[in-house]
Amino acid sequence: MKRAIISTLLALIILLAILLFACNAVVMHEAKGKVYNRIEDVATAEYGLLLGTTPQARIGGNNYFFTYRIDAAEVLYKAGR
Repeated sequence: MKRAIISTLLALIILLAILLFACNAVVMHEAKGKVYNRIEDVATAEYGLLLGTTPQARIGGNNYFFTYRIDAAEVLYKAGR
């Protein structure tokens, strides 16, 4: 009985790891050519969409995803992108 539980848990952990790597591979494949590291590589556009998030973290303090997203949008705006 104990061996069956351990085997089942091990199989679930392995399956979860495979699923995690598969999801990561799909995201990496779909993002290829759509992620930019240099402002000069970003195409100019008349309009832009900034997806938001809450400025506060769930536990308190700053939400750095929000901060970095706003900072990046400001840099792109000032660069005319």
